[in-house]
Amino acid sequence: MPEHLTNAAELGHRFGQAATLVVPTLIVAGLWMAWLLVGNLHGLLFTGYGQALLFKVFLVSLLLILAAANKLRFVPAMQSGDAMAAQRLARSIEVEAIVVLAVLATTATLTSVLTLPN
Repeated sequence: MPEHLTNAAELGHRFGQAATLVVPTLIVAGLWMAWLLVGNLHGLLFTGYGQALLFKVFLVSLLLILAAANKLRFVPAMQSGDAMAAQRLARSIEVEAIVVLAVLATTATLTSVLTLPN
């Protein structure tokens, strides 16, 4: 709603600032955990577990691209008063929610169906 545009833009800006610190930490932790779990490139490329893990990395990368679009395009446009940017941001967040569900499904597969490579 147009009357909430300024507050939404400020909230998006603050969220982006926090994410700038948290996201790199999560990436490093995820890479470290993947290395500990899989252990080598062969396990990553040629096992079901490794391939599912790569698919999860792809999905998370997609989320990061969407988040960057939100932070760099939509939120600044909202701050300048562009009401259409709010609609585009809402659509982007809907797509993010779908991708998050796919990440959760992949995580469930990794933890309950597949086994770690030897």
